[in-house]
Amino acid sequence: MFVVERRDRGTLLPIIQNEVLPGSVIVSDEWGAYKTLDQHGFQHRTVNHHENFVNPVNGANTQIIECVWSGLKLKIMRKMHGTTPEMLPRHLKEFWWRSINAGEDQFLSLLRNIRQVHM
Repeated sequence: MFVVERRDRGTLLPIIQNEVLPGSVIVSDEWGAYKTLDQHGFQHRTVNHHENFVNPVNGANTQIIECVWSGLKLKIMRKMHGTTPEMLPRHLKEFWWRSINAGEDQFLSLLRNIRQVHM
């Protein structure tokens, strides 16, 4: 998760190239900034949200990321009454950390992570 100033190809493509392994399957809506992903070594599948939620040809859907994004927005905007631009990156990191440690005792996960960093 990244805070970006703009949602254009010039901003998003370098992040994707830096963070996603070449050859990976990327599923997105048909936002214009993503149109050239297949030309940059990614397998790009799309779903047209104006027509359906799941692409009937290849099964591509963005339902999981839409659900995650909805949960994050709900947490920050409603439960926390918004945030500041300075705090938003920290909230994103916390949300990500909790998601990869879901189903575990989060206190024990935190202690384990602290030990890994400081040993």
